[in-house]
Amino acid sequence: MFNFKSATFIIAIVLLLISPTAFATSSQDVTLLLNLGNQQLNDKQYDDSIATFSQLLELDSTNPTAYNQRGFAYLRKNNYSLAINDFTKAIELNPQYYQAFAHRGTAYSLVGQNELALTDYATSIRLNPGYPVPYFSRGNFYVYLKKYDLAIDDFTKLIEITPISISYLYRARVYYFETKQYELALADVNKAIELDPRNIRAYEIRSLVNGRLKNYDQDISDCSTILELDPSNFGALINRSNAYGLLGQYDNSITDSLKAIQLNDKILMAHFNLAQGYELSGQKEAALKEYQISLNILQYYPSLYTTERQKAQSRLNGEWNTYNEWL
Repeated sequence: MFNFKSATFIIAIVLLLISPTAFATSSQDVTLLLNLGNQQLNDKQYDDSIATFSQLLELDSTNPTAYNQRGFAYLRKNNYSLAINDFTKAIELNPQYYQAFAHRGTAYSLVGQNELALTDYATSIRLNPGYPVPYFSRGNFYVYLKKYDLAIDDFTKLIEITPISISYLYRARVYYFETKQYELALADVNKAIELDPRNIRAYEIRSLVNGRLKNYDQDISDCSTILELDPSNFGALINRSNAYGLLGQYDNSITDSLKAIQLNDKILMAHFNLAQGYELSGQKEAALKEYQISLNILQYYPSLYTTERQKAQSRLNGEWNTYNEWL
């Protein structure tokens, strides 16, 4: 005859014997998988990371970190719907998960859900005002929305939280490219370079800013620094050739333009600067050849570079009396 009390006692003994080891193994497995998935994320092995976090969730379906991290991997693979689903699940499991709100905000912004994106960024900031990611992400989103004052506010807050080179550089980009506040941009890139003297992007932006401010000697110096750090940077060669041309140093401009063309012969301004250098140093035949190459490239930009197009066309038509200045 079946004895219910005896059976219950036996089951309890069995559980007592196996549970500690089983639970420990499960917990250890979750930790190992979490570490492995995070490492795969860092190594940009997104498919492997997704598989690892999925395996983890089979062991622990209520783990918000696994959903957040898998969502981030989906985000990196541009699979925004799956990313949003995972971030939402992470938030349901942990309503205070400010990182998941920030990441979901980015996913929403990439699918055009602007209000939802801004709401999630604001929630992330409310939950943890010292977390830098939503300021960075929302700042860039405001740039996309052309709300530059709000972008500057977010990047200013980012600088307060993480006063590193890249934080200053984000605000400098808005000052330079969007609001044309060149002196403010210069102050920020100077600070960025002070914090990281090997930040090539900071030198690139400072070169552009100094060009706008007509500080051509400093422009040349910045481009030279870039080329010391990265000798194959044809953009720095083009910018330096332009600065040399504006200073009337046509031989130096020609040298840089030729080097840039050796690195990439499809860049319009390398050929156009070379044409101008040849023209202004009296080498008209060589200039005509480069103006023709410039026009050939310009066919791919029908609505851009109007003045450059007019100058090149006038030279090929035999007209040398217009646009005598360096453009």
